[in-house]
Amino acid sequence: MTIAAVIAEFNPFHNGHAYLAKMARELTGADFVIAIMSGDYVQRGVPAIVDRETRCRMALAAGYDLVLAYPTRFASASAECFAAKAVEILSHLGCVDYLVFGSENGDLTALNVVADTLSDEPPTYKEALRRALKNGLSFPTARALALEEALTSDSSLMKMEHSDVATLLSTPNNILALEYLKAIKRLKVNIKPVTITRAGQAYHDEALPDDDTQMPSASAIRAYLEAITSNGCCESSRIIYRTTDTANAAHTNISGGNDKHLNNTLTGIPAEALTILEADIRARGIMHENDLSPILAEKLWSLTCPEDLMGIADMTVDLGNAIFKKRQTFTDFAAFAEVLKSKNLTRTRINRALLHLTLGIRAQSSDPNGTAAISSVSPVMSTGSSSEPESSESLNRNPVGDGLLYAQILGFRKDKAALLKTITAQTDIPVITRPADGPALLTGEALALFREEERVTNLYESLRSMKSGQAMRPALSRPVIVFMPAEP
Repeated sequence: MTIAAVIAEFNPFHNGHAYLAKMARELTGADFVIAIMSGDYVQRGVPAIVDRETRCRMALAAGYDLVLAYPTRFASASAECFAAKAVEILSHLGCVDYLVFGSENGDLTALNVVADTLSDEPPTYKEALRRALKNGLSFPTARALALEEALTSDSSLMKMEHSDVATLLSTPNNILALEYLKAIKRLKVNIKPVTITRAGQAYHDEALPDDDTQMPSASAIRAYLEAITSNGCCESSRIIYRTTDTANAAHTNISGGNDKHLNNTLTGIPAEALTILEADIRARGIMHENDLSPILAEKLWSLTCPEDLMGIADMTVDLGNAIFKKRQTFTDFAAFAEVLKSKNLTRTRINRALLHLTLGIRAQSSDPNGTAAISSVSPVMSTGSSSEPESSESLNRNPVGDGLLYAQILGFRKDKAALLKTITAQTDIPVITRPADGPALLTGEALALFREEERVTNLYESLRSMKSGQAMRPALSRPVIVFMPAEP
């Protein structure tokens, strides 16, 4: 039995994700393709557009055999932690043979050279990084400059062109690809990496393509779905639907107008997955970062001094001071994050810190980035400037087998039930197939992580229920999804 894994957000699931599963089977000969998927919050530091169960069903309907839940603490962390913890969980399953990921570069050899340089930190790289950080650059920018200097000038390293280095560290899928490779190397796991060149629109493209044959990005689909909703919740007069004229694939809005962009949105999502998404949005609307605004406002006005922010994951002294000083300008989550932007702090890093403040996700005392243990934390704050790197040293404080991790099955295809038996037989961490059983199966830090995830999942669900008027579904009451594929 050969198993290939994908690490993803599916926010929302689209044709690019289906393509990744298809190519994973073709390139690896995998019998099964599984995904470890972010829960209700994503790595950009915002809520997912729809809940994790909906996105899981979409994935199971369109090419994936089993989906694992990825806890928010890791799913909303830096790219380094996002990748490392996912790889670590997959390694503990004991049966994953391949990790398949997309990249703009598509060249595994070049990606490995860069990943090795970032992991080994040769003298040329370390000195260049130190200089760049001292000049006040953000860590991502400083790292890119240091890597460029090392790979274009150090005779002991494989030479790369300036443009190649710049591209590798400036595009989202390449950045995550590098972190996956670093994690595989650092953890010494027996999982083979496979990269597939990203197809369709660029990651950050927010305008839907005019060409129906081009795969739209998740960013473009989200932007469009937000545009056709009112305050993030669909109005019955504007919600999308598909006509019964499937032969002509004619798509209109309920008011009767034909919308070319709507057609492109619908053709960018596999048909069965789209049916699931449409039904969920009709009933419950979509989520936006500004839905967190009232909670964040309460957190901000509960502060008595910047030191009250000590211990929040992804927080720094400079950012904490700025948050406290500028809180009187707060109008909503997105606008406040924009106010806080600076030369040495990316918008994504700010989003993550604000999300963690909102959710009450704190860092371990020895780890300012919040990537290690979560229970019994004492207040502590990063003492360096906001340009300090998100160091991999913090990850090393949480080695493989430290009792923090578990694997929660969100759903699987009924015709692939043998895969679930394989995982439960070969894993060396607890496997949760019924959420209500989690508290009894887990202890210590794993239980604390599970309870934290239960809390933030219930918060997301409560907010979405208040917007839609639908009944709130507690996390522990939701059964594992057993997907019944349609008859051929």
